[in-house]
Amino acid sequence: MNLLNNQGLAADSVNRLVLSAVLAILVLAGCESPEERAAGYVARAEQLLEEENLVKAELEVRNALQIEPNNADARFLLARVAESRGDFGEMAANLRAAVKSRPDFLEARLKLGTLYALSGAPDRANEQLVEVEKLAPNDPEVRVLKARLLAADGDLDAAAEELRVAITEKPDSMEAMGLLANVTAESDVDAALDIVDQAIASTEENRVLRILKVQLLERGGYLDRVESELRSIVADYPDEPVYSYQLARFLAGEGKVDDVEAVLGAVVARNPEDTEAKLALIQFTAGIRGPDEGQALLRRFIDESPDDHELRMVLARQLQVTGETEQAMAEYQKVVDAAGNEDVALTATSRLAAIELGQDNTEAGEALIEEVIAVDSQNSEALLLRGALRYDRDELKDAVSDLRTVLRNQPENERAQLLLSRSHSKAGDFLLARDAYRRSIEMNPANVQATMELTRILVNESEFAKAEALLRDQTLVTPEDLNAPRALIAILVTNRRYDDALEEAQRVRELPERAAVGDFLSGGIYQARGQYEAAVNAFRASLDATPATREPLQGLISSLVRLERRDEAVSYLENLVAESPENLYAKTLLGQVLAGSGESDAAREIFEEALSGDSAWLPAYTALAGLEGGNSEAQIDVYRRGLEAVPNSQELALLLGTALERKGQFDEAIAAYEEVLRANPEMEVVANNLAALLADHRTDRGSFERARDLSEQFENSQNPAYLDTLGWVYYRLGEFDNAQPLLEKAVGAADTVPVLRYHLGMNYLAQNKPSLAREQLAAALETPEIEFLGKAEAEAALAEIDSASNP
Repeated sequence: MNLLNNQGLAADSVNRLVLSAVLAILVLAGCESPEERAAGYVARAEQLLEEENLVKAELEVRNALQIEPNNADARFLLARVAESRGDFGEMAANLRAAVKSRPDFLEARLKLGTLYALSGAPDRANEQLVEVEKLAPNDPEVRVLKARLLAADGDLDAAAEELRVAITEKPDSMEAMGLLANVTAESDVDAALDIVDQAIASTEENRVLRILKVQLLERGGYLDRVESELRSIVADYPDEPVYSYQLARFLAGEGKVDDVEAVLGAVVARNPEDTEAKLALIQFTAGIRGPDEGQALLRRFIDESPDDHELRMVLARQLQVTGETEQAMAEYQKVVDAAGNEDVALTATSRLAAIELGQDNTEAGEALIEEVIAVDSQNSEALLLRGALRYDRDELKDAVSDLRTVLRNQPENERAQLLLSRSHSKAGDFLLARDAYRRSIEMNPANVQATMELTRILVNESEFAKAEALLRDQTLVTPEDLNAPRALIAILVTNRRYDDALEEAQRVRELPERAAVGDFLSGGIYQARGQYEAAVNAFRASLDATPATREPLQGLISSLVRLERRDEAVSYLENLVAESPENLYAKTLLGQVLAGSGESDAAREIFEEALSGDSAWLPAYTALAGLEGGNSEAQIDVYRRGLEAVPNSQELALLLGTALERKGQFDEAIAAYEEVLRANPEMEVVANNLAALLADHRTDRGSFERARDLSEQFENSQNPAYLDTLGWVYYRLGEFDNAQPLLEKAVGAADTVPVLRYHLGMNYLAQNKPSLAREQLAAALETPEIEFLGKAEAEAALAEIDSASNP
């Protein structure tokens, strides 16, 4: 046997040994139970948590929970991870799961009880106290929890006694000593300070106690000692800026501006790479010495650290806010050029996109958005911008997709949530919209805008009780906001609950500086109730506090007119105009009262006088048109005159279109409506009028398709006129099956309107449903004196059906 063979044997032996070892390991691993494997993950998680590696600790814990979903130790560790992140909701959930799996888990119950106590849930905290007292009645931590609840209940002596016993049993319990000091401070701050000083002297790691001492010194008014103690803490922990910031806040409160700058400057000097410290100093400088000084310091720091992109982003944002757009874009571009595909560069690109979109450079903005998304398909800022762009374009499914992605990554993004709510609403997905709006309100209960938009949906669906509850909740959260009480009163008045409405108006009246508003709201309620004398008194009270305010002035005058006290109304307005000749609103009201009394020439003179003072005063034009009665030609002349003075007036353009339509000048009316929509595409009433005109007075398919484009937004409307328009457009396009449910819904909501019955009848006829068609056409023609567009066609169609059924 040669040497090569010997070497082969040796190698073979080694391989066999290695294989045996591996097999042994695998056998041992195979013998390890699920409980042992879970325990291994938990042990590693504990170690990682001690090392403050939260991400890896959570991964290990979740590995354990995959094996044992009810592992109490894993749940407890996950609660500790959540606590470190400040996520107290998840913390509580995991603690509850831990004690459910192991009812005698003392530490978990203590932590859960303390969490409940600190979050203002004493009943739940007491439930845990009952259980831990059964498990370990003399445990010092149990006594601390009991003391905490006794103190919250106002029994300070009993709380202090429990804490003294706890400290005797566990002298190093900082929680017990700190709580005893706080309890003692309720009656004797000096005694509390003595307790803290003794604890500090007996404890090596005493930072928490020293901060408590600072709080007690402030509470006792020992401000010179507060500064001394804070400076001592800063000196002992120079590498932890949080204490320097606390000292700076205290000094700022004492007006020691120069000392604050010195403290913050020292933080920057000790930590020259600490951007947060620089920003704190910049913010303070701007607040004390003005924004120019703050920006000068910011630019100095950027010059010293040109690669600090965060500082440059702050500068760019400042420039953007102050309207220095070109300079802001230049700074954002510098970040983009320097940072490549880093997150900060993508953020800068997104902000450049937002600026471009804000300047109506849609193509450039959209290109920048797509650049960001090409690099990071989950980039929230870019997706939010694209979602908003798609919302504006009515690309609602795509908008929803973008916004949901943003919310998956940033669940608390209020802007994305509100825009998602609006996208669902705009698409007619009202069930989804309601859920989305409620989520938006949960994120920020002070978000009155979301509440008002959800209220609109609820009211449109006649869910008045839910709308009322929503608005009452809002008034509790934002008691001084006036939008919610106005809407609430409107709902209550609509449902004839006048006393409840007056109660809400009185609540508003009692708010600081809101008496005039409360009186005005009361006046409106009395007016709706027909109690015009009470309304006059309420409106006068409102005007006494805020003279010549439009809404109560209009309410007062209309109530006097209802009481047939026109002379009093005229006298009041004449005096007001004499005192304030520039008050065009009062002049216009005076003219309207005179016109209502038959004094048309005097009214016309007043309206012209108002226009001589301000040729752009729109109410005067509409009032002049009103003087013309049924003279459409004269009204058209007034509206055209107004549009010469105010070319961009959507109101006058709409009125002009309506007048032209009444006069039969349909092509001109169509042109007027198109002009309004070019300026404001969101005006539903104009879109409806235009679509109806195209459907009724044009015969070409292109016009019908334009009408469909205008009216498709009404697919899920609750307005019978809008539903009828879209249904009739489908009829004109020959899409009778699409038309049917819309026309049926319109008739169901307004079955006394003959033209709606006529449209539905003609659609049934086109679908070869003569009996249904006859029923609708007969109903449309039931009252012969009522005229409507298409009446002759309805009569002919009905006659044809009758003729066919009786040959």
